[in-house]
Amino acid sequence: MKEINQIYEIGQIPSDWKETRLIMIPKVDKPKKVTGFRPIALCNNIYKIFAKILVNRIRGSLNYVIGKEQYAFIPRRCLHDSILVVIEIVCKISKSKARYPILVIKIDLEKVYDRVDWRIILKVMEYMNFPEKFRRWIKACVENVKYHCKVNGVNSRSFMSRKGIGQGDPLSPYLFIILEQRLTELIKQAVREKKIDCYNLEGNSISHTLFADDIVFFIKGNMKSCKNLMQVLKLYCNITGQKVNIQKSEVFFPKHIKRQNKQMVERILNFKVGTFPMKYLGTYISPRRLEKKYQMKLVQRAKEKVNSWTGSMLSQAGKGVLECSVKENKVNDNINTYQGARNVTEQNWMQYAFDGDILLCDGSWKDGLTAGAGFMLTNVSRWEMIGSRIMNAGNPLKAEVQAIWKSTTQIDEKSESMTAEAGSTYQHPSKMCKKIVTDEVFDIVSSGDSLSKLRQD
Repeated sequence: MKEINQIYEIGQIPSDWKETRLIMIPKVDKPKKVTGFRPIALCNNIYKIFAKILVNRIRGSLNYVIGKEQYAFIPRRCLHDSILVVIEIVCKISKSKARYPILVIKIDLEKVYDRVDWRIILKVMEYMNFPEKFRRWIKACVENVKYHCKVNGVNSRSFMSRKGIGQGDPLSPYLFIILEQRLTELIKQAVREKKIDCYNLEGNSISHTLFADDIVFFIKGNMKSCKNLMQVLKLYCNITGQKVNIQKSEVFFPKHIKRQNKQMVERILNFKVGTFPMKYLGTYISPRRLEKKYQMKLVQRAKEKVNSWTGSMLSQAGKGVLECSVKENKVNDNINTYQGARNVTEQNWMQYAFDGDILLCDGSWKDGLTAGAGFMLTNVSRWEMIGSRIMNAGNPLKAEVQAIWKSTTQIDEKSESMTAEAGSTYQHPSKMCKKIVTDEVFDIVSSGDSLSKLRQD
């Protein structure tokens, strides 16, 4: 405690606190190149405690200094928010027959943490009016970190860092999104000056969405917007030291775009032409209903997890608990953002827990209080999640998604079903759809009352 108080006063961290070990984690199976590994920084425990103190201080101000386009590492924002925005915009623009339709551009940045310039971080924090004393603490954390690598169990010589922030440092994600706010401001300035035409709905301009370094732009497919977008990206990279990965960045065209316009965009952007479904944050996104084969890929991932060595020695009851956990993390995070096929979302998950073996007893879908196994139907949990997120008062997604949703959602009173205008997130038949439109479901979820009623419906 005495040393931490001294750091607060003089703004310097003992050098031995910043000794960090780098371990190489494979990104892919059987990597053959250095680029196939991800360097993870194993920081000193004492340093982590101090860094966590700074993180707890900085988190409270992020909602005020970071734009609503960023959904990562900020209280009351989450991964699903970004996915919901992308899904609904993709579904909306896919039906457009405008001369210059909206394009979906997915940008990949190379080695984002390794390319961060410390000086730029401090300048951006000064621009955001962070106190000078706090900036000194941040400077002491990121500068002159001593690294040594461990390869095949052998430690290398130590070396000093000249730039970059470590993956594994508690501060790194927050410093990166502060730096990335410069990109948001540059894009907004270009939109205000009418240099870039972006997606606009009922007065809401939605130019892009961010989840850490995962960036998706929604701009009009004309020469002016494409050229100015590339200029903004070039300026941002020159300022921050980042680099756009041309080979992994993609542009997605709507169905009705003219061939001459498409060729012009390809020539300006020089990105790979992607095809739907687009994979974004681990979720497949398509303007049409997602095919079963893409949903089954998620199920297969869950099956591999359940039948790995971690679950091989568990009893039937233990595997049931493991199944609920895996289903929640591996499958619900993806299917919760679109309407899953019934034979995927309501299948016998306990059969997967035992690698296809026939069980002596079946697991009931009822909750534990009514003598069931507690396996919630995936599509039911999906509607609870969507309702609670959109009705969250502090959620910046609320205005945009509700505007998209109300403009696309129409109810056929005879069939009580949505028209094809609605995006895949909100296509659902019968009474549930009608309750969504009347906000009855959102009232139930936001108040926390009668969730059992919602599940029954």
